[in-house]
Amino acid sequence: MGLLDVFRRKSRRNHEAALVSPLAAATAVREQIQAGDLEQALDIAERGLERFPHSEAMQAAYRLLKREGLADEIAELRRKCEREDDPAALTRLAAAYRDVGEYDKALELCRRAIERFPEHDGPWYVLGRIRLDRFREEWLARDALLAIEYYEQAFDRNRTSYRALIDLAELYTKIGARRKAIRRCEAILEFAPEDERALALLQKAMTLPARGERLDLEQRVRRFAERQRHKANRRGRRADEAPPPDLALLRDPDLLYDRLHWLREHLEGFEAAIGLGGDGSVRGYCGPPSLQPAELARSLHPIFEAAFTCSLRMDMGRLRTAVFEADSGLCVLVQFGELRLALLCSPEARLDRTEAALERWIEHELYR
Repeated sequence: MGLLDVFRRKSRRNHEAALVSPLAAATAVREQIQAGDLEQALDIAERGLERFPHSEAMQAAYRLLKREGLADEIAELRRKCEREDDPAALTRLAAAYRDVGEYDKALELCRRAIERFPEHDGPWYVLGRIRLDRFREEWLARDALLAIEYYEQAFDRNRTSYRALIDLAELYTKIGARRKAIRRCEAILEFAPEDERALALLQKAMTLPARGERLDLEQRVRRFAERQRHKANRRGRRADEAPPPDLALLRDPDLLYDRLHWLREHLEGFEAAIGLGGDGSVRGYCGPPSLQPAELARSLHPIFEAAFTCSLRMDMGRLRTAVFEADSGLCVLVQFGELRLALLCSPEARLDRTEAALERWIEHELYR
């Protein structure tokens, strides 16, 4: 074993120490970026995202890393777009912003490109990729349906749009839309007859069952999305598999109480914290008995449901954190996997300090 191999093994051991929680991993990524070691930062970020796929702190650190890598390209493309209206440059800049997770900027550029160059396929493809990214994160059927719509728009404008066609063929194959998958594979093979990826997809699509062809696209997408969500929720349910942190907290009232009690010790203006199951049942409580946890749960459950519905209707994805501020204090709702957590604070609680403590609680303490 050479010196370089020893160094790499030592680095990976050090990285394991950083992967105890999303906050620790995200902090390590930022430290490596500041030190100028983007390779080490990328290793930690990729492993952190694999271990904590729904962590906002981890996703933010990964976006920061991507911005570092694409900073020069983004700056050059911005200068070019400021000098002239060019559909290819606008599309490339939108794609770069998508790569670093700045979806609002990407969407704005796509809308601008579509308005000025309605026959250009590029911005429609980027819109499709953004929706496909979101679909893979949340498994919401609406995102997949919009991804399909945008990819088809790109294909209508450019019959040789390989990227849109290959994504469509893969998505149609996954949801079991046999004829649509075959047609999109064949469209690729018309201009790229030896493309191995398209040939493999076509072979797979041909093996899909022909029955159920009368199911419409929306039905297929919703069934596939439901299966994917169910698959994700099965993690940790086998006896030989370590449960994810949300299931561990749901199963262990003492552990959940310990995490709720952390807030009492570290949060100014703390009044009460409660953990609920998806059905509104009380799973853990820390606060004065006078609040009566069962009554508190009955009040909070419909608020969670309303916030969840509102988040979807506003196209914000699934609810993760919501903060309600009033004269009577703060109410914070947190969706942590299958566990719902609510925090009540008195009027003395300052929002900025509460948010800082919440980040440590959600991104570190709940994963311990």
